[in-house]
Amino acid sequence: MSWTCLQCGFTLPVDAPRYPVHCKCGLVDRGPEIPPEPPRPRWVTLVERLRAVELLCQKLPRDITRVIGVARSGLFAAGVLAERLHVPLWSISPATGPLDLGHGARLQSVATDGVTLVVDDTAASGYSLSQLEPVLPADSVFACLYCAPQCRQRVRLFAELLPLPHYLEWNLFNSVHTATLATDIDGVLCPDPPEGLSECQYERWLQNAPLWQRPLRDTLPVIATGRRRRYRKHTEQWLAERGIRYQLLVVPESEIDWLHPAEMKADAYAASSATVFVESDPQQARAIANRSKKRVICPATKEVFN
Repeated sequence: MSWTCLQCGFTLPVDAPRYPVHCKCGLVDRGPEIPPEPPRPRWVTLVERLRAVELLCQKLPRDITRVIGVARSGLFAAGVLAERLHVPLWSISPATGPLDLGHGARLQSVATDGVTLVVDDTAASGYSLSQLEPVLPADSVFACLYCAPQCRQRVRLFAELLPLPHYLEWNLFNSVHTATLATDIDGVLCPDPPEGLSECQYERWLQNAPLWQRPLRDTLPVIATGRRRRYRKHTEQWLAERGIRYQLLVVPESEIDWLHPAEMKADAYAASSATVFVESDPQQARAIANRSKKRVICPATKEVFN
């Protein structure tokens, strides 16, 4: 193998070029261009959302006299900002236009001749903004917490640039991702059961476990749990009573499955149409990702395993 300078023709014999290569004529070859790595998927938490609101608040103009939240995901940020700025809170949607959400006596004397801030949680493709534009007030400024780089030219104010893909804790199970989600139950849809429960207490807990997430937008391709097979009916009843639809419920069918739940979950995930698995245990999450060769989110550690 050799390296030849395209400017002077000098040839340097090398077994394996180590860049940069310096020629007699002063030309420097820094080697083949290495494409940048694609952005790593990110899990955005509720706590991070609040921090983004605080950051956005520092970038706002001083003359804001009302805040309008894009229903529904933008209302959290709008509510916090309206409280911070001590101005009225409104909502907006393409169907209704701006709606006054009302206020108490403390806001009756607030000025109304300033700037209207319209805020959403994210701006990814610009589609939602396009839908809103016909009903936006003339004096409004649009802002969002997280802006995708491709949408930057359309959004005047934002807290943070957030490339795709990303997953939001507050809407993952009722978003465009829902139809391709597989998930664990304990630690995701409901909390993990308390330790030290008797058999009777555990069965009662299964029937009345608090609900953490309720996927309603679409049917989940797979729900895979490490609960023993004898609790399948309890699990099916709990899901049905809360309106959670799924194509396949996977539980351990043998002692080996129960002892190695990550392998059982990974095999069910790999065989399904799902593209993202949500697993509460970090060790299992990594094992599922390695075995299935698919993406796994672990909310407990805020990690996304590719």
